[in-house]
Amino acid sequence: MTKCSTCPVCRFHALPPEQSSQVCMVCGNTEGLWLCLICGYVGCGRYEEDTHVVTFERTNHTYSMDVEERCVWDYVGDNYVHRLIQNKADGKIVAVQDQDGVLEEKFESLTLEYSYLLTQQLESQRDFFEKKLLFVEQEAMERISIIDEEVQKVTQEKERFKKLYEESEEERRKQEKKGEEERKRLEKKIETLTSKFNVISKDL
Repeated sequence: MTKCSTCPVCRFHALPPEQSSQVCMVCGNTEGLWLCLICGYVGCGRYEEDTHVVTFERTNHTYSMDVEERCVWDYVGDNYVHRLIQNKADGKIVAVQDQDGVLEEKFESLTLEYSYLLTQQLESQRDFFEKKLLFVEQEAMERISIIDEEVQKVTQEKERFKKLYEESEEERRKQEKKGEEERKRLEKKIETLTSKFNVISKDL
């Protein structure tokens, strides 16, 4: 929010809490404070030392704001007011006078228009985020599908290599068995030849 250097309220709230004059300028009280909207004077309300009323009687500054509640009080009308404008004739701050409820009707009309615009914006934002969410979900599903395909391919490759390994092991066992049988056959043949050789040697 833009702060005006000439506005006492803006100057009051522009300072940090420890530096702002949130004490009565007369008695130093810190409770029930009111801020003059004309000159920026800070004083006690009527339920404390009532220094703000005395200041109003002295300066004729009509409007003051409750520092804690942020409500504006009209000392002349003796009631709360919340719509203030600057008088074009003398530049003084005055309360807006509602003639025959025109201002109230305009205010209600503006309120309805604002509510309608706000509803439109909220609907637009909801549609935008719903589409965004749908896009994210679709993208996530596509990525999941791709990952599933990759996992399936890897699984198939693993099964293929497993089958090749089992086949090679089976072939290895067959070759080992065949080699063992061939070794035994050769040993038996050698033994037979050796026996024959020994018989022939004796005859000679």
